[in-house]
This record gives sequence, C-alpha cells and structure tokens, in this order.
Amino acid sequence: TPTFDQLFIQFFLPKKINLIWNLKMHATAKINDTVVAETDNYEVVEGNIYFPPSSVKSDYFKDSSTHTHCGWKGDASYYNFEADGKVVKDVAWYYPQPYDKAKNIKDYVAFCKCLHRAVYDD
Repeated sequence: TPTFDQLFIQFFLPKKINLIWNLKMHATAKINDTVVAETDNYEVVEGNIYFPPSSVKSDYFKDSSTHTHCGWKGDASYYNFEADGKVVKDVAWYYPQPYDKAKNIKDYVAFCKCLHRAVYDD
C-alpha cells in the first residue's frame, strides 16, 4: 500500500497536455512536454487545480474569444496555448470577476482535463 507521500495523481489531457498533482503540495501543468505552470500554492475547486497567475508562463497563452458561465463562480474567460506555430484552443480558463463564493480563485488559471488516474511512486 503506498504511503501518503508516494501517492501522485496524474491527469492525461488531449494533445499530450499533462497536469500532474503531487500530494506533497506541488502542482505542475505541462503541454507537449513544456512546463506551462508550476506552484506549491494553488486552489482546488471541483477537482480542478487553479494555478496563481504568477505561476503561469503567460508567454504561451493568448486570450480566446470563448466565455462560459458558472452559476456559483461567475463568468470564465479562456486562453489558447500557442507554441511553435501550433495552437490548442481553450486549453485554460480563469475567472476575472468571480462571485463572492469563488473569490479564492480570482484570476487563477485552470487547465482542461479529460481522463485521470492514480500513479504510485515505487
């Protein structure tokens, strides 16, 4: 049985986008083997890791025209990932003016995920 320190959760995302959450309080977001965000200080909301803006490598991201609405968080804005002439649309989102219940994630950036599994460190 793995110990708490050995447990890692890895999320596999489309187009080789990986989000790794280490339960030692460290989170890393990777897109095509490129680290795009890394921090020990993040928020988890509805199973999504929200990275503080200062931990995100903003050079890789451009504003998207996509916006969605959440009944308790507010209106989300999206980013496209751009590198080496390739674009991954709407790969990340944030809440620039969240409702009161979601103030803790104001401007924090989350990355999309489709599949997740637990990975254990031997």
